Amino acid sequence: MESVSLVNNTVCLEQPSGSDDAKSMNKQLGPGPCRKLLPENKEGFMNVITDKSAMSCSVLSLLETAVNLLYKEKYLACLDLCETVLDKIWEELNTGYWKDVHLCWRQAYSLVSVAKALSEGALLSEPGRNIDHAVILRTCDMGLLMGAPILGNVLAKMSREFQQAFGILGQWRRLSDSKDGVSQRGEKNEQLDASSGHKRFANVSKRQIIENGQEKGGFPAEIEDVETFYQNSPGESCSFIAKKIRLSLESQSFNKLNKKSGTAQISQPPKCFRTDPDKIDTSEKQTNDRCMMSADSPVIPLPPKVSTQKTSKIPRCSCPSVEMFQAMFMDVGHPVVITDAIGYWPALTTRQWNLNYLRSVAGCRTVPVEIGTRYTEESWTQKLMTIGQMIDQYVTNPQADKAYLAQHQLFDQVWELRDDISVPVYCCLGEDEDVDINAWFGPAGTISPLHQDPKHNFLCQVMGKKYVRLYSEDHTECVYPHPTRLLHNTSQIDLDAPDLKQYPKFKDIPCLETVLGPGEMLYIPPKHWHYVKSLAISFSVSFWWQ
Repeated sequence: MESVSLVNNTVCLEQPSGSDDAKSMNKQLGPGPCRKLLPENKEGFMNVITDKSAMSCSVLSLLETAVNLLYKEKYLACLDLCETVLDKIWEELNTGYWKDVHLCWRQAYSLVSVAKALSEGALLSEPGRNIDHAVILRTCDMGLLMGAPILGNVLAKMSREFQQAFGILGQWRRLSDSKDGVSQRGEKNEQLDASSGHKRFANVSKRQIIENGQEKGGFPAEIEDVETFYQNSPGESCSFIAKKIRLSLESQSFNKLNKKSGTAQISQPPKCFRTDPDKIDTSEKQTNDRCMMSADSPVIPLPPKVSTQKTSKIPRCSCPSVEMFQAMFMDVGHPVVITDAIGYWPALTTRQWNLNYLRSVAGCRTVPVEIGTRYTEESWTQKLMTIGQMIDQYVTNPQADKAYLAQHQLFDQVWELRDDISVPVYCCLGEDEDVDINAWFGPAGTISPLHQDPKHNFLCQVMGKKYVRLYSEDHTECVYPHPTRLLHNTSQIDLDAPDLKQYPKFKDIPCLETVLGPGEMLYIPPKHWHYVKSLAISFSVSFWWQ
């Protein structure tokens, strides 16, 4: 039977020697691969829960028993108890709003997930347990999704080491060996905030970030009617509006209002055409040609233009200096598409992202996937599945419902993908060093309804193309935000079928639009209303900062 040894703080997968598979799996996770992952004693492990005041004595007793069984290498008993304890903690995590959940429950979920994953590794060949690499990685992923970072984000390190041991990291990956056999990525230049899980710049000054960035001078290639876009404000700016709150990772949907259907005032029904989507002709002649399609992708209609709205292109600028970006765009709140600034990313060059690469590197990782065209719809829900399952069942199946891996901190979970991107140099202009990095992955036709976010946003396109439309925060009243608490940062207007009788103020406000292609980065100022629609299989990375 397989075992996991915790002697001297090492973790070693040992398999029976009777099969070739066992021989290939009989890999230590480095010579002392996980010696730094767990404390030397069970008391130290329990201390990862920083404040136990919100926990009952019975729950604390269960936690202590599970940890004691782990350190005594009684893996069967530990695994059975971990499953019971996780069920109890799950109930606490899904009571009320996620933001109000006490940190101790998230830390406890991570602690028990660590114990469960190590026990599963020890029982890999136990008859009747049906444990394989997918089961172990799912345990780690659930801890990463529902828990809080503990012990230097130990679950992310364990996931990487398990994947390497099982040989499922893919042909593109050549992991560099560190001194201890444990990946050191992120430990020198980044830290994890234990309370939030946000990436934080550490030991790197803003000057260093600027000097290390790709900073070449440049001037906007085109700036069309930008000033007009910010004139004629109907009133004061809206107050702070937060992004929608996710209640849980399972099938819990938001309370939503029923929407009335309607049609917009457009001169003719939209037609479809084949063209370069980057060249959006805003002339009157092309107003109604609102579909994008290619020979190998489905027809994706763009939202119709409202004839009474003035529509302009978002200006573009080739890799401006940090100072130029701040003066011309950030300080005055002007959106801009920045080109030639992220082309050096491995995700766009040496390890170019595509479906095969994503499946190879992260196909067995569990993530929360949104099912439904828009999160404002009654049928919208979330499901937990692996990225491989999402690709097979939804991304490559045009007949399936829309599935979207949206606003997910995938890069805290899958470090191999985090190594393929970099934080844009312009984020050094923020007063807060925290940068929220989110993944957005899905098939053609996924939609983020018109909404606003409170932070500066760089939307970086890696795969495919996306159509984006922006409205200034000055016109908040005219986009009719939802009156409900959970959706009050989201417009009630369906841009794909705007009802101008129900929302009359919307018809006269100006907007900006663009199609974002691979290697391009869109700066969205705080509280700007934006609508996003993928025109092909797409992967975007957003960086939120303030």
